Amino acid sequence: MNPVKVLVLSHMYPRKGYPASGIFIHQQLKALKMVGIEPIVCNPLPLIPKFFKFAKKFTSYDDLSYSVIDGIEVFRPRYLHLPGAWFSSYAGYSCFFYTKKFIASLKKKYNFNLIHAHVVSPGGLCGIKLGKYLGIPVIVNIIGSDINIFPFKNHKTYKMTQNVLNSANAVISVSRDLKKKAKKIAGKEINIKVIHNGVDTQLFKPQNKQSQYSLNNGNKVILFVGRIEKNKGVFDLIKAISLLRNKKKIILFLIGELREKDNLQKYIKMYSLEGKVIYLGTVPHKKVAEFMNNSDLFVLPSYNEGVPNVILEAMSCGKPVISTNVGGIPEVISHGINGLLIEPRNIEQLADSILKVLCDKSLARKMGERARLTVCNKFSWEQNAKKNLELYNNLLA
Repeated sequence: MNPVKVLVLSHMYPRKGYPASGIFIHQQLKALKMVGIEPIVCNPLPLIPKFFKFAKKFTSYDDLSYSVIDGIEVFRPRYLHLPGAWFSSYAGYSCFFYTKKFIASLKKKYNFNLIHAHVVSPGGLCGIKLGKYLGIPVIVNIIGSDINIFPFKNHKTYKMTQNVLNSANAVISVSRDLKKKAKKIAGKEINIKVIHNGVDTQLFKPQNKQSQYSLNNGNKVILFVGRIEKNKGVFDLIKAISLLRNKKKIILFLIGELREKDNLQKYIKMYSLEGKVIYLGTVPHKKVAEFMNNSDLFVLPSYNEGVPNVILEAMSCGKPVISTNVGGIPEVISHGINGLLIEPRNIEQLADSILKVLCDKSLARKMGERARLTVCNKFSWEQNAKKNLELYNNLLA
């Protein structure tokens, strides 16, 4: 049998300045290579008109057009993407228009026989149109916000999402909850399969390290990894920390893309948490594993999710996790067994849960041990790769 050659299409992928962007896709591709898949990556980046380049946000797209990461070739063609939420309805079309000839040239060179596109827009829509243009099957991978948030921006984004789901040869969902929501949006029967993301259990493993903050000041260290924005519940977490200031010595580390800088500064100042809430920026994946091992507790109080990889990674490090009872998170965390679940936006419940874990070493240890077992038994990249390979072969049979 000839090897399966896959074009992976995603606007997220590790690059200069953003080492964690789409890192889960890169981890997946390394596992797929181990089972014989030959992937190449197309990581389209915005082509920003010169008069927008004064904005720091857009300078991050001034990147190499080609690179090789762990033996995986990555191409970064440019497409027009104007700033502002209004353009989100058109991003997929623009991505296709600007990249189709380049990707057709990749098809001639690499002869890939299917497209695996990540996220409804721009990747999913662009992938659907490329599949028709090149005459090959397309898989669309949905991960969370592309189903929970994007369709409901306006009528156009809803119809676009519906079209992508109905046009894909197959849809992969990272959770059962997301599958249910996607089927409702599609409005008819679609070929959709749940394949949970995995974790590099060798990189993210218990190391029994202690943070310098714990050693020097007797602080308990809480870690948050994710975009610094309201929807991730990070400001609720800061409020919860403020409620505990007189009950426990706590320091909170924040890692991730800073989407709402003004709000972060406002909340830290409002609750006088300077030196207690520390933003570390975006850090390489290996550093994330170090910070997880250096923490006492991982907290992600999101308002909606698919199955966040950062939760799986913290669990794989043997850390107790507190998160919200939303999306696919309850498919991973069993409340009181391998972590704690709270209701989103419930700050007092969040504060009480944090205090419960930090004050009970035995509970924290048992939750962490069970969390590690859960990930090793159910959420390895090896299992993910085998399920993806099976789907690829079925589509190409």
